[in-house]
Amino acid sequence: MSITEVRTRFHALIDEVENPSLLQRFFEIMQTSAKSSGSDLWSTLSDSEQQEVFDSYEESQDEKNLVSNKAVMGKHKKWLKK
Repeated sequence: MSITEVRTRFHALIDEVENPSLLQRFFEIMQTSAKSSGSDLWSTLSDSEQQEVFDSYEESQDEKNLVSNKAVMGKHKKWLKK
């Protein structure tokens, strides 16, 4: 996909979003990405890995998909020891 097509599709996507907090998050992500160097973690991810991050973010907007910090810490306790 060309850069022009990506921009056009991204603009169209933004125009469709009605959720102000989601728009703010997109803005913050893009602003952070624009400021970061080319050697950041995001640029090392494949397209499918990047899509998985976006999908995970979307899923996290529904509270029923969230796991408490306490539950995660308990589950991974053996790896968190110093």
